[in-house]
Amino acid sequence: MALLLNRSDVQKLLPMSQAIDVVEAAFGELEAGTAEMPARTVFMIPAPRSHPPNPLERPALRMGRLAELRLR
Repeated sequence: MALLLNRSDVQKLLPMSQAIDVVEAAFGELEAGTAEMPARTVFMIPAPRSHPPNPLERPALRMGRLAELRLR
């Protein structure tokens, strides 16, 4: 079952200072070779010009952990 969070939920659950620390650590793991982050894939989906979708696939893998898939 998926847990869907909106912007307000994320802001309450993850303070910006903590988010910065996590991103900094993730890039450190990437530099150390203990994580992988392939280039993102862009899917072009036909839609009206008034509301064009832009789904992006951003996979990332930390060694010894489950893969993460984010769609933005």
